[in-house]
Amino acid sequence: MWDLTAWRGSRQPESERSALHEQLTFSRRAAIARIEDLDDAAAATQPLSTTNLTAGGVVKHLARTEDGWFSRTFAGKP
Repeated sequence: MWDLTAWRGSRQPESERSALHEQLTFSRRAAIARIEDLDDAAAATQPLSTTNLTAGGVVKHLARTEDGWFSRTFAGKP
């Protein structure tokens, strides 16, 4: 498991782009750290306590949300 407390983005990033990159990197690492010890069966069948989604479902949701945001924001897709 990754030590997320040791990873900190810059308090004053050079640009908005670098701030976005740092936040995405942190968010991705946090998601991976929470699920990296699960096997495929556990990721697909054990619902999380705060939602009806499985860990795999949460990862799929995060990926689709990130992809959709970039598609709409930068590529201008509806």
